[in-house]
Amino acid sequence: MIYLRYRNSKRRLVFFKREFKKLLLKSFMVNEFIPVRQRVRCRYENSILPRTTSLSFFKNRCILTGRGNAFERKFRISRMKFNELAGRGLLPGVKRSTW
Repeated sequence: MIYLRYRNSKRRLVFFKREFKKLLLKSFMVNEFIPVRQRVRCRYENSILPRTTSLSFFKNRCILTGRGNAFERKFRISRMKFNELAGRGLLPGVKRSTW
């Protein structure tokens, strides 16, 4: 699991390095005031970029365990760790529900 967290963080760094270039190419592709030839070239350059430059490529993972399933976005931890920490009262603003 540690390797998955490391790999994911490495991918995110690559994404942030190339994010600006990808946004620039996308804006050129849809701009109708730029000649068609340049827009096609921008589309080609965008297709050459690695898949990791897409934000949808990432998997949200628990920062404690590296688990990818049952992930709570607000706290960035898995369901099991969330339940465990909430039971101990270590998460601010979260109480165990009773009824």
